[in-house]
Amino acid sequence: MVHNLSTLSEELDGILPPGSYIVTVTSIDENGVIQYEITTYAESSAEANAAASSVSTALSQASTLTSITESVLEASQASSDSSIQSAITSSTSIVYHTAGGTTESTTSKVTSTGELSVVGFDPSVLTPAEIEEAKSYFESAITQELVSQGVLQEESSVVVVTDISSDGSVQYDIIFYGLTSTEASSAITDVQTSLSNTSTLASISSIVQEESSSSSSSSAAVSSSLSTMSITENTQLGTTGLTLSPEEEEVAKSYFEEAIATSLGAILPPGSAVTVTSVKDGVVSYEITMTVSSSEVAEATVTAIESSLAEQSTLEDITSSVETASSSISVTTSSDLSVPNLNQEVQVVGVTATGSFATTNLDVSSFSEDQISEIMGYFEDAIAQEVDLPVGSIVNVTSIDENGVVQYEITTYAESSAEANAAASSVSTALSQASSLTSITESVLEASQASSDIVVQNAITSSTSIVYHTAGGTTESTTSKVTSTGELSVVGFDPSVLTPAEIEEAKSYFESAITQELVSQGVLQEESSVVVVTDISSDGSVQYDIIFYGLTSTEASSAITDVQTSLSNTSTLASISSIVQEESSSSSSSSAAVSSSLSTVSITENTQLETTGLTLSPAEEEVAKSYFEEAIATSLGSILPPGSTVTVTSIKDGVVSYEITMTVSSSEVAEATVTAIESSLADQTTLQAIETNVVASATESSNPSLMNSMSEVTVVSNTLVSTTSEIPLVNNALSGVTVLSNTAGISTITEPTVSKVTFDQLTMEIISINGTSVTHDLLNQGKGQQSFETILDSTGMIVALTINEPISSFSPLDEGQLANTIEICSIMPLVPSQLTRPVVEESSTSSVTESEILRPDARRSRLLTSPQEPQSDESYPDSTQQRDDESQHEAADDALLDSHDSFSKRPQYSTLRGLQQQQEAADFCLLLSPGGADLSSAGQPTE
Repeated sequence: MVHNLSTLSEELDGILPPGSYIVTVTSIDENGVIQYEITTYAESSAEANAAASSVSTALSQASTLTSITESVLEASQASSDSSIQSAITSSTSIVYHTAGGTTESTTSKVTSTGELSVVGFDPSVLTPAEIEEAKSYFESAITQELVSQGVLQEESSVVVVTDISSDGSVQYDIIFYGLTSTEASSAITDVQTSLSNTSTLASISSIVQEESSSSSSSSAAVSSSLSTMSITENTQLGTTGLTLSPEEEEVAKSYFEEAIATSLGAILPPGSAVTVTSVKDGVVSYEITMTVSSSEVAEATVTAIESSLAEQSTLEDITSSVETASSSISVTTSSDLSVPNLNQEVQVVGVTATGSFATTNLDVSSFSEDQISEIMGYFEDAIAQEVDLPVGSIVNVTSIDENGVVQYEITTYAESSAEANAAASSVSTALSQASSLTSITESVLEASQASSDIVVQNAITSSTSIVYHTAGGTTESTTSKVTSTGELSVVGFDPSVLTPAEIEEAKSYFESAITQELVSQGVLQEESSVVVVTDISSDGSVQYDIIFYGLTSTEASSAITDVQTSLSNTSTLASISSIVQEESSSSSSSSAAVSSSLSTVSITENTQLETTGLTLSPAEEEVAKSYFEEAIATSLGSILPPGSTVTVTSIKDGVVSYEITMTVSSSEVAEATVTAIESSLADQTTLQAIETNVVASATESSNPSLMNSMSEVTVVSNTLVSTTSEIPLVNNALSGVTVLSNTAGISTITEPTVSKVTFDQLTMEIISINGTSVTHDLLNQGKGQQSFETILDSTGMIVALTINEPISSFSPLDEGQLANTIEICSIMPLVPSQLTRPVVEESSTSSVTESEILRPDARRSRLLTSPQEPQSDESYPDSTQQRDDESQHEAADDALLDSHDSFSKRPQYSTLRGLQQQQEAADFCLLLSPGGADLSSAGQPTE
């Protein structure tokens, strides 16, 4: 019943602006009474109420009721449901309309604007009225499809087609009412994701074609022009009405900061910082902080920035940068690599059957432990040869007592309990047969006669026999099974001359020889492991399995390492070759062909092929994950967008599960990238590349257990499990953003200032009338000051200093006892060169506050003195020279100060011309000038 493009809506189209209302039919009762709600939206309360009033007036008119009835009848007859067709007939009519009440509320409005690219549609042949009709079909089709997918709620949203361009493209608004910004943004994401799917666009195209051709009110021109239309693409143009959460605003700030900094480029001095302080109500407020050499440079830079940001091209660059940043989406693909046996525990059921053989003429009571062990070995081999045991079964003779009773255990392994017990039962049955007992006795006798120990040879004779067999009980357990597969390279052996039966006989010699040698070296425990030769290739190479039962993964891995280390030793391979030759030539049951073909056999190399059943410890699994992550990333190469990450989430039971997370510019790019990844990982060469990289990493590992588990892994296939896309909600708020203008704010220029100055050298030269001079160190005068601090005026640029010392310290001023003390004063400006080596107490990027400035260079002032009464200049013979010196000093001052525009006033300069010859205390103010001294910093300052 909820359909905002229903017949009731059509009646309102001429009354209310498109998108300004939502119609909801809430119920139809058993009496045929139809309840509805119509919500009208406007900028003001007056406008909204006026619209609601006009709707009520229109719906009370008889012509409107008739028109609604006719439209409902037409629509019902097109229904696929026959019950609906028969429910509304030509006799159905709306009798009257009753207006209800109105309620008013203020609500949110968010509009998402987009464009559908359409082919096969030429709107130039349509009249304006027919264009409006075509719009209605697109509105209806978009609404129906999105509602059917559950991504659009008709009770709170409406689709409005705003324009159809000359090229057939369709511009639309989807308006969401009453949603929070987060809810609206999520709804927009759902809608845009759906509209990026080609199947959605195809369905909308189909609905447009169907409705335009089946509607009785459709004009022939509209129906014809839309009959071959097809929507090829959707483009999101912009969004209005969304607000940013604090987190989203921070992301948006970063987009604008980068965009502004990039657009200004070289205009910004190095180290400049762009900081966006707020993004609100369509205004992006920002600050640019920079450090420059002078206020003039600062003003010039600010002017250049303002000029650039007044250019439309700069604003367009910022817009483009923000659009690119805000259109990116995060895509995560989850996949599985099939790597058989990797970190895959193998569990089997073991059934151990016990029993005993009663023998005659077998007395081992006086035998040593080694001799008894040798005979026990003969019985084990004989039982194994006689009984058809499942592959991997273990025969263990546990004892031979003084009465000649041979106790044994035979453990058979299988995938299930039933299989293992059936195998144990068949073994017991076979060992109870007389022929089996005779065969075992003969095999033991033959083996003992070949012994190098004469005692063993004599222990078993032709009169020795197995009298009977007694079956014991069985025990069942589930245990681990780890298999190490390898291959022996063999020369001097041509298996092509052997029959299948003889090949099997040759296998038994290799099995026996490998077992004997490894057991003798202590690297193989017969009670928990077994050697099985699985194949002999046409080139003579021997493939074998060494199976370990009941060991932990760590124990099994250590055992495999020991075995493979031993088999890499040429002496071990030579010993196995020798045993094969010896046994095949000495056995009475050996065929001549086998004995002959193995007589020159020589094993040259052992190769470990693979291991199954080993599991990885948590620490080993983490290392293995890193191997696969690097291998996958390397194999995919440039297919992965920059910044993509491969994360292996688990390695278990032969499956390596991993995710690839990447950021791309659009859903189309995401889809194309995922397809390319899938295609590459379906290629066997890519899988082999991953395999090669992983094996190389594992081989280089210092962890033997990891090497055993991964040194021969095989990557069989890759399966894409899922793909998820995450579109940041901030993207919707920034969709279609356009930077219109820049308004310059206040530019604040902060000059460096100091609060005090410390001289590390300050001298005064006093020249007497007779031309002699005395230089006084003012810093170390009198009380032995080590440094002298001076105070700056309020500008921070002029320093005033005062020194009070006994006059007796200043020769030749102390001549004639002119005074007891002397006060020396000076006022002088600081120039920029003196601010280059500050010892900063507090500072900022644009100012230096509460700091010390060192003036390491000497300051010399000249003072002409005489113990006589004051006289005119002419009374001084050297006065002309003095004036010349002063003129030179002044010229130097002028040249120096003219080079610094910051200082327009020359320092005060004065020379004492006379002294009062009085005995009482007198104050002297000596205004010292920099004179011709060099004001630039020199040397390493000391405070």
